[in-house]
Amino acid sequence: MTATNPPSPPSSRSRSATERGLDRTFEGAALMFALFILLLLVAIGLLILIQAWPAIREFGLGFLWTSTWNPVEGREAFGVLPM
Repeated sequence: MTATNPPSPPSSRSRSATERGLDRTFEGAALMFALFILLLLVAIGLLILIQAWPAIREFGLGFLWTSTWNPVEGREAFGVLPM
């Protein structure tokens, strides 16, 4: 069996103030965009919930996992599970 030497760590050179500033700017921008995306997802979820509220109130959440197809006049019931 041959012995192998572990890889040497990268040389540590001090970074300039410009590099550190750019790193901080990038980290801040990445965090800002990540928070914006989370806020956007929450807003989309709320919009969907608000728009769906009349159907949820009328038929309940059970229509999501039922396969009922009951087009009775006045109270149609259509489950979305088969979709």
